[in-house]
Amino acid sequence: MHKITLYHLRFFAYLPLIIIAFVGQFTNYLSQTTFIVLLCLAIITPCIGYLSSLTDSHDPLALVLLDAIVVSFITLLFGFTNILTLVFIVIIIFNSYINTNARYTLLTLLIILCFILIVSILIDSTFFSPPPDNLLICYISFAGFYFCMCGRYFHQGEMEKKKLRQQINHIEKEQQLTAKKLNKYLSPQIWESFFGFKKYDRIETSRKKLTVFFSDIKGFTQLSEELEAEALTEMLNHYLTEMSNIAQSYNGTIDKFIGDSMMIFFGDTNSLGAKNDAIAATSMALAMQKHMKSIRNYWLSRGINHQLEIRMGINTGFCTVGNFGANTRMDYTAIGREVNLASRLENAANPGEILISEETYGLIKDIVLCRDKGEISVNGFYKPTRIYTVLGLIQNLVTEICYIEHDTKGFSVYLDSVNIDPEEKFKIIEMLEGAIDSLKDK
Repeated sequence: MHKITLYHLRFFAYLPLIIIAFVGQFTNYLSQTTFIVLLCLAIITPCIGYLSSLTDSHDPLALVLLDAIVVSFITLLFGFTNILTLVFIVIIIFNSYINTNARYTLLTLLIILCFILIVSILIDSTFFSPPPDNLLICYISFAGFYFCMCGRYFHQGEMEKKKLRQQINHIEKEQQLTAKKLNKYLSPQIWESFFGFKKYDRIETSRKKLTVFFSDIKGFTQLSEELEAEALTEMLNHYLTEMSNIAQSYNGTIDKFIGDSMMIFFGDTNSLGAKNDAIAATSMALAMQKHMKSIRNYWLSRGINHQLEIRMGINTGFCTVGNFGANTRMDYTAIGREVNLASRLENAANPGEILISEETYGLIKDIVLCRDKGEISVNGFYKPTRIYTVLGLIQNLVTEICYIEHDTKGFSVYLDSVNIDPEEKFKIIEMLEGAIDSLKDK
């Protein structure tokens, strides 16, 4: 069956009038003039409604008035108590509700009642007596046909809603799948702007205090020349996956991968403050450093026996973060002097070492034990830069009794009991005992 529209229902609503006209003429119930008038009303009225819908100035109120006039004319011919009139009024009211809304339906009913009241006041009697049975049967049958078409229309609407819901669910699943795939390639800020709960009209650059982290694998370039492409790909993907998991566990924003190098920054999204961001970045670096043993064991099980170490650099400072790139391709990243310094510190670090700047050290020194390595000249910076080596979290180191560090006026001590040469151990003990005796004598 073809799709039933509201305009089809309007034609079906006036179809009983056509039946009255033809059957009434056939049974001599209606005069020739009445037959022509009813037939014209039944055909022209829904056509006027259809033509008005094609114009920009479509007004439902005009159709309400037109229906009320037709109902008043039917009331004038057959009387208000006639079954023909009552059924037709019910059809018109129901059709008004389908085509418009409850407010217009109530307005239609009020206008019809007003018109009927006016007709009953002006005209005392109707023109026709109660209809014959054959006319009444045909009329009721086609009135029932109209309501059947209404039922078909509602069923059709429910089926379309169901189909639309299925299409929406399908589109949502596709979008979720697309978002899941893009999540691997987009930064969290870009992903959130397109697929997250918070929709941003645009992503702008801003100045923020970030803690920036760089790392790479020392000797990876030489290793890449020795390994086959497949083995190298598996090795690198495993390494980057493991390190990315650690970075995400500390709420770091993974900016980019450049071969075996990683750039991660803290403080752009969900920042806990400069101090806590710096602590999180340093704790992440220590976790990566510790996890390298597990990664090397994994590589060894795959036949890669190179004892590779990662070197890391961390710096804290104000950076410009946001969208950078060309009109055809943009990337969300951080740039600035402090980013460059973090990269230089990573290049200056020894294998397995974490170097941090003085700015970062000032934020984490109460939580993280570090060793002053003095000042170094950094390419691109005209002043020497003081750097520190990260040794570990003070809480963990005190528990393990591996490190002691104390610095005050006239006294400074730094003890790394893990890395002390056994041959130097007794010399150190003698030196400490001598220092104790000196303090006691004084």
